[in-house]
Amino acid sequence: MLDPWFKRTYPLKHLKKCLYWPWAEYRVLRDARRVLFTTEEERPLARRSFRLYRANEEVVAFGTRQPPEDSSALREAFLAKFPQLAGKRTILFLGRIHEKKGCDLLLKAFARVRDIDSNAHLGWPVPTTANTPRRCARSRKSSASGLARRGPACSPAS
Repeated sequence: MLDPWFKRTYPLKHLKKCLYWPWAEYRVLRDARRVLFTTEEERPLARRSFRLYRANEEVVAFGTRQPPEDSSALREAFLAKFPQLAGKRTILFLGRIHEKKGCDLLLKAFARVRDIDSNAHLGWPVPTTANTPRRCARSRKSSASGLARRGPACSPAS
């Protein structure tokens, strides 16, 4: 909601939010002890979404840490779960399935790479939920571009 991408992409929805912003959301942010951002880049973007904006902002390292020095145990555990990817170069997309996250850009870029490197595969773990059919609409895109044969486009994640 605070990212200007939504303002540009859904202008009518943003206009509706502008109507109730001063009486609802603005007060929630203004009165919150902290408004958390996961990157420094998100903070200034939030300030541009609505004219009336005031918040006690803080950037936090949310759910991330450095990878371990010895990743062989992680590699073995991954390949035990997905043995079909053994010996292949795998690109994993672990982001949230949302149009803002650039899934379409990933598919287009991988479509170019797959012809150059026959060993490259795209891994896209997707949790199975009631929304899986909608979120897996990209599978139709990947099938149409020939990507479905090159990796688990909609494999269940645990």
